[in-house]
Amino acid sequence: MDMEQRGIYAIECRVNQYRYVGGTITSFKKRHKNHLSTLAHNNHHSPALQSDWNIYGADVFTFRILEVVDDKDLIPDREVYWMNELQPEYNGKYVAIGYGGKSSPERVPGKSVVWRQTISDELAAAIDARRGLLSRQEFTTNALAAALEQPTVAELQRQLAELRAQIARLIATPAQLDMLSF
Repeated sequence: MDMEQRGIYAIECRVNQYRYVGGTITSFKKRHKNHLSTLAHNNHHSPALQSDWNIYGADVFTFRILEVVDDKDLIPDREVYWMNELQPEYNGKYVAIGYGGKSSPERVPGKSVVWRQTISDELAAAIDARRGLLSRQEFTTNALAAALEQPTVAELQRQLAELRAQIARLIATPAQLDMLSF
């Protein structure tokens, strides 16, 4: 296929078979070059893709054209279709719904892409599970449990006083106790 055309593409990692799905209204060539540049500069908008790029290197990734789309106004819909079809691990929950075209009712002045339409919560959870990530609820629950396991300041102060008392019983003189710096 011609890299000067536009449409939907995938970036695939041959090591773990994870994918990133995107769409371009310019050309596949320009979009591919943009991805290569941001990845090379450690500045890609997909943290998972950037991480694997850093770990495995550029040689294990391929850029593949999924669908040529002549009408640029159809690209956002086709991108959503391919995201739901392939369930790409490197994409987040949010996908582009407008590329700034005149017919895009969601166009934001000064912005070329509007990010509002989402894949379903179920699909996002399935993708996260395949990537070994916790759901937001699991993460929050685990974070709260870990925080509750941490001693409070009052508890730490009590433990310190107890330790000082134990040390004081072991040390012969008060002057030796004063030499301790905690």
